[in-house]
Amino acid sequence: MDYSTSYDKEVMARAQGVSLPVSVKQLREICHAIRGRSYAKAVRHLESVMKLERAIPYTRFNRGGTGHKPGVGPGRYPVKACGCVLEVLQSAKENAKQKGFNEAELVVRSAVAKQGPKTFHAGRKRGRKAKRSHVEIVVIQVKSVAVKDKETVGVGKK
Repeated sequence: MDYSTSYDKEVMARAQGVSLPVSVKQLREICHAIRGRSYAKAVRHLESVMKLERAIPYTRFNRGGTGHKPGVGPGRYPVKACGCVLEVLQSAKENAKQKGFNEAELVVRSAVAKQGPKTFHAGRKRGRKAKRSHVEIVVIQVKSVAVKDKETVGVGKK
């Protein structure tokens, strides 16, 4: 699977999760929430969602009874999807560490969710499609550590 982000080997590291058993809608909202944050803040945010302390804001897929959460608006707690994204994010950090980057200077430059393969359930539930998604995360090493919470550092520019 190809990456959808331009890539510079000197200052970036990347990782991807393939055929994850979670909804692409949940992954899209999680990626939107962590994109542009420092690595430490992104990990803290995902861990607090997994503990049901902070919700992921749902900005696009929020119809059909998505309740409002304190300080967020419409949002949910996608625990399983956050666990999958957290594993891919830690893999990107390890890839950056292998290149000699400083962990304190890492910023999530790109987080993209894609639709995965259309597989079917086996057995009695046959005929139903399983949820499969891909996620790719690219981290960049930034020299200045004073990055604000949602201030983007070269995010979205190609």
